[in-house]
Amino acid sequence: MRCRTVCHTPPRLLQALAALVVLLIVCLGPAWSAPSPKIRLQLKWRHQFQFAGYYAALEQGYFREEGLDVEFLERTTGDAPVDSLLAGRAEFAVDAPSVLVRRLTGDPLVVLAAIFQHSPSMLMSVRGSGIGMPHDLVGKRVMFDPAFDVEVSAMIAAEGMKPDAVEVVPHSWSVEDLASGRVDAMSAYITSEPYLLRRMGLAPLVMRPLDYGVDFYGDCLVTTERRVREDPEGVESFLRAVRRGWAHAMSHPGEMVDLIHAKYAPDIPKEQLLFEAEAMRELVRPDLVEIGHMNPERWRQMARTYARLGIVSGRLDLSGFIYSEIKEEVLARRERLVRVSVAVLLAAVCVGGCVAGVLFLFNARLGRKVQEQTAALAASTPE
Repeated sequence: MRCRTVCHTPPRLLQALAALVVLLIVCLGPAWSAPSPKIRLQLKWRHQFQFAGYYAALEQGYFREEGLDVEFLERTTGDAPVDSLLAGRAEFAVDAPSVLVRRLTGDPLVVLAAIFQHSPSMLMSVRGSGIGMPHDLVGKRVMFDPAFDVEVSAMIAAEGMKPDAVEVVPHSWSVEDLASGRVDAMSAYITSEPYLLRRMGLAPLVMRPLDYGVDFYGDCLVTTERRVREDPEGVESFLRAVRRGWAHAMSHPGEMVDLIHAKYAPDIPKEQLLFEAEAMRELVRPDLVEIGHMNPERWRQMARTYARLGIVSGRLDLSGFIYSEIKEEVLARRERLVRVSVAVLLAAVCVGGCVAGVLFLFNARLGRKVQEQTAALAASTPE
């Protein structure tokens, strides 16, 4: 007579192990989740040399080396680039330093890097028109948006001029209005509009806010608090690739002009792209500072300027906005999470191993007992 016994793991133990597995998935999921299949960068405008560093990061393989699959989104609507971030249409964005206003009014934005160390915004008139400095604009028609062209507004205020000292004309974004005399001056980018005015046969006269004590950053790389918190390694990877891309673009402007004209903006003449590249060198300043460098005090000074102009009010709280100030804390928190998660996993493996060992011994012992009892029973049973 033979008897075979199979020992089953107690149901409560299975439930406990299942619960532990679920807990591990919840804890480790964010830390070890797979990267997004596509990282979208929302550009500030349409393709031009202004974004050469990002093109270089893609074409030179810097994004790929970081394990990132990146695509660029041109700006085609009236929405600000950071609106794409907040709506979930992009993971990163290139925008003006006015993102500080959005942060101060409640949007959860984080500025990662200031690509332009100085703002390209300025006022431009036609040389020989009698306008050579801000005070010459009193009573003149000036095409600019006081809320958007904050640096220009700050420059006018710095000269002691009242906001209504000039006649503000809605912006058409066309230098033809200046060339035709419809307006006496216009806000513009030093990287673009002077070239367009010269192409019309007119000499531009530039009034830069920097020359009047207003020194804002220019184009910045921005993301959301959530992305920084949930994927700090991915943010660091993206930022490393971007810095390498800009370093390459600034060192090889001719190569980048050829690339942009061939692939991204064939409608822009190479001569114009070269003008933009040369003008941007004075804004990015790769020869003086690390690309993307930010001084927190400059951001705080900019916040005070916004407050003086009445654009923002209340407490000027920049905590959590400047990436360089929160980077170490975020990465350290992430590292602690991973360490705790690994410790929990190792503990679970140990517990599971112990449980498996106990069950194995229990089954072996039970099997021997059954065999002994079966043998004894067989021996005592008459033939």
